[in-house]
Amino acid sequence: MTRILGISRHPRFSPNSEERDAAIFAKVCEKLVAHGVEVMTYPEAEVKTFSPQDWVAVQPDVVFSMARFDAVLCQLEVLSQQSIPVLNQPTALRTASRGSFYHTLHQAGLPWVETHLLRPATDSFPPCDYPLWLKRNDARSEVAGDVAFITDADTYLTAMSDFLQRGIDEVVATPHVEGDLIKFYGVKGTDFFYYYYPTAENDFSKFGLERHNGSPQGFPLNETYFKSIADQTAHLTGLTIYGGDAVLTEQGEIYLIDFNDFPSFSRCRDAAASAIAECVLSEIRRE
Repeated sequence: MTRILGISRHPRFSPNSEERDAAIFAKVCEKLVAHGVEVMTYPEAEVKTFSPQDWVAVQPDVVFSMARFDAVLCQLEVLSQQSIPVLNQPTALRTASRGSFYHTLHQAGLPWVETHLLRPATDSFPPCDYPLWLKRNDARSEVAGDVAFITDADTYLTAMSDFLQRGIDEVVATPHVEGDLIKFYGVKGTDFFYYYYPTAENDFSKFGLERHNGSPQGFPLNETYFKSIADQTAHLTGLTIYGGDAVLTEQGEIYLIDFNDFPSFSRCRDAAASAIAECVLSEIRRE
């Protein structure tokens, strides 16, 4: 029987979303079991301590993982090198950063918002006009201060000092793009793609920052193009199971402002879990 290994996310990487992340993980497992495959599950804290003998005992045919600890990603890289499919790609997660995303996607002609790499220890002046956003460069938001809306010099210096005190040595600055904020979710290689406007209603928010974009104005959106650039971004970043944020301007231009691995899919959980299961099973059929 085919053996699938699922690794759930540590609460550290699920700020204000622990139950939501656990729910999508459980739903994917449920969908896979319904296809008649064996699913083994481990929390990433336990996988951190796996020995080579543990991996021999587990012997997965394919892995789907929400893990983010570097120690776990290193182990999953070893599996990948042994031709065992791992979703999302551990190498992509280890090297993911907002700065690298901008460089890669800008080179490919995809509309990622202008991004400047900064060091809190030395960069006392912002590289673009206010208002702007400061975010930790490694693309892992763990606490509210990891993403900051900056309106003036005082808030800029306060945020940079906070990053420095918390040992974050690289951040990115991006201009604030006016327009309709859109959250989107997808699974590359499937028909699944879902988006919505979080400020159109009193929607869940990890840190409450979406309010800075205001209510959506209903600017015209080319849905086919939107899905196309999301899937191209997934391909270039190596994040097959993805979510993100974009801003749609009054002129109909789309700017990607964030892209992340294996979100909680809380508004579209069942459909997303079916697509993820389909993607995992397709890796088995490809062997």
